[in-house]
Amino acid sequence: MIEVQDIFTFDSSTRQQSSERLTPHKFTIMCLTFEYHQLLKLQNKDLNISLPDEQVLNEKDKRIFMILLLDLLQCPDMDLKALRQKIDPVVNSSILENVYNTLVSIAQHGIKPLQDFLEQLITQLMVSATAPMDEGEIRRDSIMGLYIRRMLLAYHEMSFSQVVDMYEKVKDYYEAGFPETKEYNTRVRRESSLCFRDTGPLTLLHLESRPDPEEDECLDIWNVFSKKQAEYFMAHQALMLGHNQWEALPPDQLQQKVRDILSANPDVAEAHFLSYMNSLRVKEYCTALHNLYHFFDRKTNTPSDGSPTKKKSVSVEEVAMRYAALNLASLQYRFGNKEECRAALKEAIMLAQEGNDQVCLQHALVWLNLLGENHSGFAHLEKSFKNAIDLSLPVRIDFNQRIE
Repeated sequence: MIEVQDIFTFDSSTRQQSSERLTPHKFTIMCLTFEYHQLLKLQNKDLNISLPDEQVLNEKDKRIFMILLLDLLQCPDMDLKALRQKIDPVVNSSILENVYNTLVSIAQHGIKPLQDFLEQLITQLMVSATAPMDEGEIRRDSIMGLYIRRMLLAYHEMSFSQVVDMYEKVKDYYEAGFPETKEYNTRVRRESSLCFRDTGPLTLLHLESRPDPEEDECLDIWNVFSKKQAEYFMAHQALMLGHNQWEALPPDQLQQKVRDILSANPDVAEAHFLSYMNSLRVKEYCTALHNLYHFFDRKTNTPSDGSPTKKKSVSVEEVAMRYAALNLASLQYRFGNKEECRAALKEAIMLAQEGNDQVCLQHALVWLNLLGENHSGFAHLEKSFKNAIDLSLPVRIDFNQRIE
């Protein structure tokens, strides 16, 4: 019997990983981690430095920071204003001050502080897996160590123009998080420009049309999902939609998140299935059908290159085809299209029998019972009930009990 996995249980070994991108949000997370561990070093080492009481980290502070850091690693990128709302109330003020000072230094002095900081991450923070480790250090093979190494690899793969673009994004990111700084810088630029016009010649530089800084209010570019962040978000939302829809994001917000995921990761087929589940919630038939087709089109058209994994990809394609028919039957039943549901169920049952897929077959038989098409009587229901128990399908067991 073929083992069937939940589509929202991701297996990185079967998927080509996309390259990571260093963003201002991820850079700020690394700054936050670096300053936290620097404070731990000052606190733990005997340097004859007496720290103020408000800077001393107790066990509760450490636990709160670790939980916050895990949440930030799993969440999509956000602008600095939203990040400040999460970290300012709970993170030590000295850590926050140093993080914001790093962003100020980059915004005011250019690329050099950015390069210096990334070099410090390796020399002052990271230790090898076999070396003895102090509390203010991070192992290279830890979760945060792997995260930092991926970001450093992404940085070293950047061209010079991409590094300059990264600097510009960090600058805009900081100014958006501190609007008062942006207003001050804008006022200084305007005053210096007026002074230059009074004392110097008029050049083409002054005739160029410049966008108003106040018009740059939209910061959707920060809402970027990496592959891992997208996987965590989709798995969490799918769980909420399946068990408690009120805990999931509102339909319009969830759909926007799906668009953001597909914009950053167009090869993530599971985003289409999440959109399908969201459409079912609001009873959008055409949109649900469209997203269901998109998801299984991508699942059944997996590329095969003649390698030893070709046979495995064919098997995955067959599984996708029968579950496409099963989900199509479920969709048609929910919208009252019984003839279409009956046709899709017949195909799902035929494909499940050919592949000896008992899980798919039990699901299909339940929908067949709901249609009133199963005329085998109580003996067949009892057998289906036992099979559901053997296959650990509690939802199907519940359906059978209701039918009986």
